[in-house]
Amino acid sequence: MKKAITLCLLMLACTGTQAQEQNDVRVRAISSAVMVSASKSTIDKKTRMKTIEWESTENNSWHENIGVLEHVPIAEDIESIFPDLEHFNEELGYTPITWKLADEGGNTVLHCYLSMNADVVTNIWLGNAESVILDKQTGILYQAFATVPESCYNKVFGVKGKRGTVLDLQIVFPQLPKDTKDLAIYGVPAWMMRGREVKDNMDNGMNTYDPVPSFHTPHMVKDSVNYDKNNSGSWAVYKNAHLIKPVKEKTMALWRTPEATYLTIATEQNWFREYYGRGGNDILLDQQGHQYKCRGVMDYPNDHLFWLEGYPGDYFAYTLIFDPLPLNVKSFTYVVPEGEPFSAWGANWNGEVITDLRVQDLRQNQHLFEYQPRRIVKQPTNFAYSTNKFYSLVNKSTGAKLGVSFDYNIHASAYRESAPSGRGPNGIKITDDKTFRFKFIPATASDSCSTDAACRDCYIVNEDMLALEDGSETSEGQWLIFRYLDKSDTSQQWTLFEKDGTVTIINKATGRCVDLAGGETKEGAAVFSYDINNDSQRNTNQKWVIVDAE
Repeated sequence: MKKAITLCLLMLACTGTQAQEQNDVRVRAISSAVMVSASKSTIDKKTRMKTIEWESTENNSWHENIGVLEHVPIAEDIESIFPDLEHFNEELGYTPITWKLADEGGNTVLHCYLSMNADVVTNIWLGNAESVILDKQTGILYQAFATVPESCYNKVFGVKGKRGTVLDLQIVFPQLPKDTKDLAIYGVPAWMMRGREVKDNMDNGMNTYDPVPSFHTPHMVKDSVNYDKNNSGSWAVYKNAHLIKPVKEKTMALWRTPEATYLTIATEQNWFREYYGRGGNDILLDQQGHQYKCRGVMDYPNDHLFWLEGYPGDYFAYTLIFDPLPLNVKSFTYVVPEGEPFSAWGANWNGEVITDLRVQDLRQNQHLFEYQPRRIVKQPTNFAYSTNKFYSLVNKSTGAKLGVSFDYNIHASAYRESAPSGRGPNGIKITDDKTFRFKFIPATASDSCSTDAACRDCYIVNEDMLALEDGSETSEGQWLIFRYLDKSDTSQQWTLFEKDGTVTIINKATGRCVDLAGGETKEGAAVFSYDINNDSQRNTNQKWVIVDAE
């Protein structure tokens, strides 16, 4: 299927998140950069040394200034932490504010990085006892007890270093529990942390792969035959999808393996039978613009429309398979190109662009896609039917009974009065699962198999079932007939939906119902298959009452 790629502009973040587990160091979170204007500088005429005074925070005037420190730790690995960030560019006149939160040496350490765009930077305030990390899940506060350099705790200070280097100033906290995920950091104003929310999503195998996801395999009712997007009868039909608990539609989860990336989308069903289609030219785009193409769709057709049978209100898992995402890809954009127009009710295959999908967030959604069997509570009926008796279906609109007309194709019809042998109302036998089959009831006791018509009556008694005239066609408005029993033919299978003392007769193959066309009152009026009309004031021709056939 030809598609036009939807164009979009992507804003690439200058930093991403990453996980590191080495030398007993576990990174919890890494900031994106906040750019601030570089402070005004002065140059000593004798030494030619450049000095910058850091902008004051609310703490500077309250604490002792201990002067300029030398031999401050340097961040040797800054390029690996922030590979896309230029930490110092004197010509552009900005300074990035960056940080990293990590567990190391039995503590949790906040690394506050300072770009040396001068020889000396003064008026810095780092942290003290008011610097805390709040575990938002438990309400527990973790209070800073030290800094590196040690003499900076609760003091104002300056630093001296080589221009272009990045200093690693540190605030030390008691170690947070490993499962702490939702944090807020207070009391570090120079790095803009005054209740800064931090999502600890760096752990749980950020640099590891997932197993291939396993889902309940849907049952193919009918395979695609000579697929044509404009002929819904040629589309494949499925049922028994992998159902999940209700979530926000288009909620996603991701499984990342060395061989492929599995992107699962929560999809809502609105009808007993609904069409879907995805795949084809769908792509994932990482922050560097690299494309990862869709290889297929798990358990369903790729880039072809298909029918899914289920219930309104179902949520099911729809999984697309893409080229493998490298471990260093932390976020991506999902691009769905616009599809070609096709002929179906409400037809559309609109394109969309979903940005800033974070790999670790989606991996943490995997549990949302566990299988959840469907549970249905139906309104009790006042009609206590027996599986050993035969009943009649009476149309609520006209009072006519569902029956058979012995023309060439044995069409289903509706009769208000008892009919002569060879045509007339039928009885139905209801099974335990509320499906049913039809039995012709002779108009008089004298009817026998002495005529062709009577023999056809017996034939119906033994084998014939109410069915769509064309079992392979799913279009609306099909005439209903009686056809030789085929247990695999879902167009011969019907269910009774009971409400307010009436039943709607729903075909399992199409989700459409038995309809006395236009509420026609003449004898032998045709009966068709139509979409369910939910307007209770206007759908009485689709409503039937069950009565004793005897």
